[in-house]
Amino acid sequence: MILGFACIILVFGTGLLHVVYKIMGGRGSVLNAWKAMCYGVGPCVLGGFLPYISLFAGFYSLLLQLYVGPKVLYGVQESKAIFLLALIIALTFIEMFALGTTVGF
Repeated sequence: MILGFACIILVFGTGLLHVVYKIMGGRGSVLNAWKAMCYGVGPCVLGGFLPYISLFAGFYSLLLQLYVGPKVLYGVQESKAIFLLALIIALTFIEMFALGTTVGF
């Protein structure tokens, strides 16, 4: 069941990243979005289940998918990649403080 959901999440995430990268003005194929998604999942697979390390693995995964991926694989301008990363991190903190949630709870 876990492997099935993992594949579904990878396929859905690939489509979502491809659309986001294209909106940012990127020039790349869906295969490049697949690469970004898989590279980003790697740190979570290796350290996502360990307490405290999962926070760093999650942030590194986010960095790979939303900064390195569009910049390297799609040729997006660095300023747009930084803006997207900052926007996602800001929205995460807003959600966390507005709803009183923390990572893992």
